[in-house]
Amino acid sequence: MKKNVLLLVLFVTFNGLYAQSNNDKAEYLANKIDVVLQNDLGEELTKVPFGEAVSISFDHLSKMIEIKFQNKNGGMDAMTLFSLSESDADGIQSLKMKDSLGNQYSVIGNIEKYGTFIIIFDTKTKAGNTTMLSIRGAKRV
Repeated sequence: MKKNVLLLVLFVTFNGLYAQSNNDKAEYLANKIDVVLQNDLGEELTKVPFGEAVSISFDHLSKMIEIKFQNKNGGMDAMTLFSLSESDADGIQSLKMKDSLGNQYSVIGNIEKYGTFIIIFDTKTKAGNTTMLSIRGAKRV
């Protein structure tokens, strides 16, 4: 009897931990990712396709984002971003993030509600313009 109770407790605990670990991550798919160049007035100067078959993995616990996509040459590219800070204004989540090389980005959008995800490079171009990666139409899987 004690053995059955112990097995039941272990089973329930394992299932709870497994469910929790699955809830800590969200996966999304989108058709494409674009590079957008924007001036200081917010006007779009250029929009260039950057990749397709995009998958986004967001770890809610560590606030880490991994983006994988098929590049123009047919190979797979990936970008991993790590959270520095977080804010939320009017339902729009904003994350200050960095990559493994130390480059910093502002990540905005509400991918869950609107399917929109924009990664803004903190470093401007030589001409003073802003570079962004834009993902639209993402759906949770």
